[in-house]
Amino acid sequence: MARNMHQDRARSVKKGLVRLDRHSGTGRDGAPKKGGAGAKYTWGVPGYDDDGSEVFVDKMDPNFDEEEEETIFTSKRNVDTNK
Repeated sequence: MARNMHQDRARSVKKGLVRLDRHSGTGRDGAPKKGGAGAKYTWGVPGYDDDGSEVFVDKMDPNFDEEEEETIFTSKRNVDTNK
């Protein structure tokens, strides 16, 4: 008899006659959109880490190559202060 009560309740829940308080009313999860970043265990969207910041170069790194180092040139202006 107890089994029939559970089956009847399950049928009435599926039909929408009984509302379960601890379940979502919309049936959707609250997970944010990925924005094309792929599924689990992916590295994200290409270009996401391009925030314009400079890359740190460690000259003590054993894999450091001086030829690949970017040099930044600054221009010195000769300003005439005698005007």
